Amino acid sequence: MKQQNKIIVVGATSGLGRMLAERYIRDGHVVGIVGRRGDKLAEVAKGHSEVHCLKADVTDISQIAVHLSALAGEMGGLDLLVLCSGVGRMNPDLDYGLELPTVDTNVRGWTAVTDWAFSFFMQQGYGHLAAISSVAGIRLLLIPHPRPTRSTIWKRCGNVHAFPVRGFA
Repeated sequence: MKQQNKIIVVGATSGLGRMLAERYIRDGHVVGIVGRRGDKLAEVAKGHSEVHCLKADVTDISQIAVHLSALAGEMGGLDLLVLCSGVGRMNPDLDYGLELPTVDTNVRGWTAVTDWAFSFFMQQGYGHLAAISSVAGIRLLLIPHPRPTRSTIWKRCGNVHAFPVRGFA
């Protein structure tokens, strides 16, 4: 029998996060799915009573760690946290109001989740954190661009924050 891991996917309502959550569920793992859109979480969990759903937003900095701790407890532990929540908006006029949700999710939210995961795994003595960003986050290093998008800069912040925790937990 295949090993059953306990996996939380943050950003499981669309894109890669949803695809990974669906795959982990299909493979028989204990899966916790986290996202802002409850209807999308319900779609992913439909027909799988063993899936643990958490409607939460990584931008709720004061509560996300509490919610993740409760979810990990409900699941009976945690082996892998996959972080792939993120937003990006075109903002050619550099409208500050459009920037804030991106910064809150891609920088502050990522920081809160990676810090929680690192602390959880250090206390537990094992675990894996997979932080999935986008090619936009490495574009600044590989292909210098005279006018990088602001989203590229915020994705880079998330990548830089997650990198130092490699190999510690």
